[in-house]
Amino acid sequence: MMIPLHPIMMLLAMLGLTTANKIESPCNAGISIPWNDGYQCICPPNKQGKNCSEDVPDAGNCTWPGNENACSSAPCHGEDAVCINTFGGNYKCLCPSGTNGDRCGEGTYCFPCASKRWRNVTCPVFNDKPFLTSMSVQDVTLKTQISRTKCTMADNWSFDYRTGFMWLAKGCRGEFCVHYQAAVPDITTGPSTTAGPGVERIRLFTEGILDITVLPSGKVGVTRKDGQSSRIYDDDFNSYIDLNESFSRVSNLGKVLFFLNSTSSAVLYDTDRKTLVTQFIGVQEFAVLDAKYLQGELVRQMEFMALIDAATGGLYQFSLKNDGNRTLVHTFTSPNYLATMGNLTIVSDRSDNLVIAFEMSMIEAGGHETFRYGGSTDKLLDVCIDSSYGVFIADYSNNRIVRLNFIGELQGFIPVQGKPVAVTVKSPGVLLVGDDEGYIYTIPYQRDAS
Repeated sequence: MMIPLHPIMMLLAMLGLTTANKIESPCNAGISIPWNDGYQCICPPNKQGKNCSEDVPDAGNCTWPGNENACSSAPCHGEDAVCINTFGGNYKCLCPSGTNGDRCGEGTYCFPCASKRWRNVTCPVFNDKPFLTSMSVQDVTLKTQISRTKCTMADNWSFDYRTGFMWLAKGCRGEFCVHYQAAVPDITTGPSTTAGPGVERIRLFTEGILDITVLPSGKVGVTRKDGQSSRIYDDDFNSYIDLNESFSRVSNLGKVLFFLNSTSSAVLYDTDRKTLVTQFIGVQEFAVLDAKYLQGELVRQMEFMALIDAATGGLYQFSLKNDGNRTLVHTFTSPNYLATMGNLTIVSDRSDNLVIAFEMSMIEAGGHETFRYGGSTDKLLDVCIDSSYGVFIADYSNNRIVRLNFIGELQGFIPVQGKPVAVTVKSPGVLLVGDDEGYIYTIPYQRDAS
């Protein structure tokens, strides 16, 4: 529970601080508060910095004003944070060990959890620390393995981000850590647009979004549910072209959009004009592998495509230069979405709730599986890959985008207000996410170093 302390003089009395203590403290003209084996400074209005040694510009000879109860709004996060009313209606948060930030909004909570005698167990993390229910859990990691049995995520331990229960099995015992930060509230800026810091949310339709892709020009191709016609939007989503045709998937081929409908007809749009209609019998999803594009020379510059055969569930490498030969890479139960970047191909399977990555060779036939993610009850849908080979997965069940590196190591989660269905890279460091209610999100993220 956050602890509010009200008048400054009460604080001084509680801590046994005298005028002499204040003058001799490391806080110069401020007040020194013992905290976490160190100290925190409460600075007067005309001073700032860790030790109150820096002048506040244009502050002059400000005096110590009266103390309003700024802590009444409970601004400090976490159960052990201390809120102190300072001056002029302001406050200062004293953060417990393991947390940081102006409002103690970032931190790590570690706890033990053990599977004894090979039995399944659950540890109720949110029940033990209720304040975590108001936080955004970014990641859960294994800090220390205690058991001889190796603790492997998704094999014998996992964490339910909705309920806060840690699940362990097969003799795994260890200390685990929840890494959290304060949840960012949405700020409504219009009847259909919501934005948080750096995040934009716009409603495009009343129907859910199926797939999205972005051209280098910024144009955005969008397909939607319930047989509704697909559209091509400008980069700011203020205007669009309605194609008056329903498609299930959309990909980009350099400067044009490639739509695929339920009858497996592929339609090429050069921004707003239909330029090519071809037939890919039984193809559900596709992407170009390691393609090179030149103005006016789109098709003949491509060497390979990765495609999903809806009839067999197979992922194929399809040659565009060798009489259309295709090589089976893997057979899925119910393949759904596909993404490629260079030699890396990612496919999601809706029946197994699984995402599998392959290293596709451009010289030798077939491909090599590099990692798997999922396999639980969480519904995993669209996938995309950025230019740094970061992998992003639309986790429909948990209202988030899962972020992995190119070898499948978990890098964190990006929360989404709605249920994400489609995800693509809009520009370096920016994702586009479409949800099942017709909203599209523009979400900045920190890119990995190339």
